[in-house]
Amino acid sequence: MVVDMLCTGNADPGPWHQRVFWGVSEGMLAAMLIVLAGDAGLTALQEVITVVGLPMFILVFAMMIALYRGLTHEDLSEVKVGAPPKPEELAPDD
Repeated sequence: MVVDMLCTGNADPGPWHQRVFWGVSEGMLAAMLIVLAGDAGLTALQEVITVVGLPMFILVFAMMIALYRGLTHEDLSEVKVGAPPKPEELAPDD
């Protein structure tokens, strides 16, 4: 689904035939790797998942730190709870 979202430019949801294509192609690739290479294929698949997952973990962890820092610097006295602001309240003062 992530590959489909990347290909459609975040269209929600993407075309069904494109989702099917990516699901089948990724599944077939993993299945062929396991079937044709046996136990070595499973080990290779696990290593690929680890190699791809580690940079994603680092990226998400950095995003969590940035979010925490941003929220701790938020001035809560300016946060209004209730009805959304009117358009004239959002207009910049000139």
